[in-house]
Amino acid sequence: SSIYQGPQDGYLVLGNTFFKFDLEGNILIQKSIGSPTKWYQTWRADLIPTSDGGLATLGITSQDGPTRGVILKYNAQGDTIFTKEFLSPFYPSQTFIYAAGIQPNQGQGYWGLTGVNATPGASNVEPYLIRVDEDGNILEEWIYENEATDTPISLSINEDSNITIGSQRSNIGQVNNNFFSRAHIFNVDNDGEIQWEYLSNP
Repeated sequence: SSIYQGPQDGYLVLGNTFFKFDLEGNILIQKSIGSPTKWYQTWRADLIPTSDGGLATLGITSQDGPTRGVILKYNAQGDTIFTKEFLSPFYPSQTFIYAAGIQPNQGQGYWGLTGVNATPGASNVEPYLIRVDEDGNILEEWIYENEATDTPISLSINEDSNITIGSQRSNIGQVNNNFFSRAHIFNVDNDGEIQWEYLSNP
């Protein structure tokens, strides 16, 4: 994510900027997308290689409406091939969504991890895992709900192709005392079923 000056009107834009550097750190390519009315944020997600030699990332975007998740795909020169947007699965009762990470799925698209709020009027974030095809279309989705807030932070793909998700489980913002914050790590298979999980001491 970046803040840059629009090329035509000079307004500051919250957008997404693609940089390519040489081995000495000099900028070879710099390309941005965004406008004064449509912003992009990808500051929490990964930048991953795609099977056709391009790159992909996951973020959020909005333009005069609810925040949406967005998958952005680039070619090797930083040109935007597509942006594919999606709403929270709890829309319209809940619009909150943010991006946590994206990883390749063995040349068959991507795994994406976001955080969504399932409870109207409450502060309660849950991991929302999606499997998408090469064109960014959602094929399957899973939500891992918990009474506490379970903020997703990262995901990785294991040698057995299972997915390990890291999150922070806490009740901060839900109670006035007896706070806790715990590291939560869990592993799911390709069907989204939890295989094991670890929860640190409070």
